[in-house]
Amino acid sequence: MNILRAWLIAVPCVASTASVGYDFYVFATSWQPEFCYNQAYVGCQEPNPFWSTSLTIHGMWPEWNNGSYPATCDAEAFDKSVTDKIGMDTMTKFWPNVQYDVADAKYTSFWEHEWTKHGTCSGLDQTSYFNLALGAAPTTPSIIASNVGGSISKSDLMSGYGGENFAVPQCCNGEFLNQILVCVAINAETGKPGVMFECPDVVVAEGSCGDSITISAFPGSSKSSKSSKIKIEVERN
Repeated sequence: MNILRAWLIAVPCVASTASVGYDFYVFATSWQPEFCYNQAYVGCQEPNPFWSTSLTIHGMWPEWNNGSYPATCDAEAFDKSVTDKIGMDTMTKFWPNVQYDVADAKYTSFWEHEWTKHGTCSGLDQTSYFNLALGAAPTTPSIIASNVGGSISKSDLMSGYGGENFAVPQCCNGEFLNQILVCVAINAETGKPGVMFECPDVVVAEGSCGDSITISAFPGSSKSSKSSKIKIEVERN
């Protein structure tokens, strides 16, 4: 079941480095302990300690105010040398692809997808897109890190991001935190991300968490819960 942006309309467009053709960024961050739940992905077997208490980057997505978004705006191929220059240690820590071993040629397919579908619409070159996304990633609020293995209220989570609608949490089964969306302003001429702001209703509608949110821990962790939850697969966008 895909609970991520499935109802939105992806519209091909022509991106320009002179002026962007969209209204803001949706910045998506993933909670890896939940993404790894009941999965045999190699990256989930010995997870980076950073992922135990911090959300990681899923993507930085250009968006229009009406809820639709541009996609695959030109044919510029992903350039692996760009992420190599940024540093694999940096990319694998903050923007991981847990489905593959780092040495696997398929590991970079996640970044390739994000560039092809979203980055090509940003008006940014590849180096700028990945570097700026890394720099713009929201800091994980302490309320998440301090409640791993437990539960928090949705309102308290919102407060950790600055207030209501500053964060749009998405949960498996309406309870288990899987991803958080935030909205980021842009420089209309350069495409550079700016400050977070309250997400419009069309993005808020993508939230799928109830009033109580469980912050899962990695299996084997002292904070891990032996929950009998049914995993709902969430497709990476």
